[in-house]
Amino acid sequence: MEGLIQPIILWIFPFLISITWHEVAHAYVAYLRGDKTAKDSIRLKWNPFYHLDGVGSVIVPMTMLAFKSGVLYGWGRPLPVNMYALNRPWIDRPLVAISGFLMNVLLAFAFSLLLKLGHHIENLQMQQLGAVICQIANNGISINVIIFMVNLIPIPPLDGGRLLECYISKRTRHFLSYFEPVGLILVALLLFFSSSKNLVMPVHQQMQLWVIHSTDEIIEYGERKINRLLLISPMAPSSQIQNKALEATQATDIVQ
Repeated sequence: MEGLIQPIILWIFPFLISITWHEVAHAYVAYLRGDKTAKDSIRLKWNPFYHLDGVGSVIVPMTMLAFKSGVLYGWGRPLPVNMYALNRPWIDRPLVAISGFLMNVLLAFAFSLLLKLGHHIENLQMQQLGAVICQIANNGISINVIIFMVNLIPIPPLDGGRLLECYISKRTRHFLSYFEPVGLILVALLLFFSSSKNLVMPVHQQMQLWVIHSTDEIIEYGERKINRLLLISPMAPSSQIQNKALEATQATDIVQ
C-alpha cells in the first residue's frame, strides 16, 4: 500500500484535470450551441467532484495503478446532452462530440510546456522540485494522449462513437447502442491485456514524443519571431544584444 501512495500523488492531479476539462469542454460547447441541459445539471463547473464517476474515475484508474499496467485511463460521469435542443443539430452534434478529445490534445501540449518548466527548474539547482514537476507533466501528457486515442474508437459512449452516430443510419445507431453500457469497461479491460498493450503502447509513446517535440518547435518558432521583432539574429551573441539595448537607451536620451 505504501508503494502505491507516491504514484497516486503524482497521477491524481493530471488525471483530475484531464477528466474534468474533457467533460467541461463537452458541456460548454453544448451550452454555446443552445443546449442548457448540462448547465441545469450543474455540469458547467470546473470542480472535479461534479464530473467524477465511481467506476471510471476511481476503481478503474486505481486498479491500473495497483497492477502497474503502464498506462492510466479513466472517464468522467456521462454528460447529459439533448441533441434536439441544439441550434443546428447537423453541425452542432459533431462539434459537441469532438470537443472533449480536442481539449485533451490542448491539455497534452499544456503539460508539455509544464515539462519544459520542470527542466528549467532542475537546471536552477532545484532538482527535487523540478523532478516532481517533470513527473507530473509526463503523467499529464500520457493521460491526455491515451484519452484522445481511446475516444477515437467509434463505439458509444466514446466520443468517436458519438461522432459516428451523426453520419450513420438509424438502424446502425440502434446496433451500436448495444455497446453503450459496456463500451468504456471493454476498453479499460483491453488495456490490461498484453496483446492489446503491444498494439496501443507503441502508438501511445510515439504520440507523446510528437507532442513534446512539437512543443519544442513551437517554442523555437516563437523565439525566432521575437528575435526578429527585436532586430536580433537568432544566433546573436550576448554582446550584440547588449549593444542593441545600449543603442536604444542612447536614442532615448537624444530624444529627451
